[in-house]
Amino acid sequence: MTLELVFPAFGTFLPTDHAYPLYGALSGIVPTFHDEESPLRFAPNTGRATPDGLLHLTEHSQLRVQLTCGSAATSRSHGSTSNGVRL
Repeated sequence: MTLELVFPAFGTFLPTDHAYPLYGALSGIVPTFHDEESPLRFAPNTGRATPDGLLHLTEHSQLRVQLTCGSAATSRSHGSTSNGVRL
């Protein structure tokens, strides 16, 4: 089972290729993102790509964070508890 959290993305523009800086920022706040065995994943922000390499954020832009539950990954010793992942 996967739990997906959806957050609104506010602002005007982002670089179209913003996934790695976003990964770095999220990993700085939640180090579990950096663990390759972590059940936490994210998708880059959504928006409308422009010809000049920017992503225009709209009222529908969002950041999605996914947590895979009930997998072997949640029982490994990377900050997990018997009830799931400790954030």
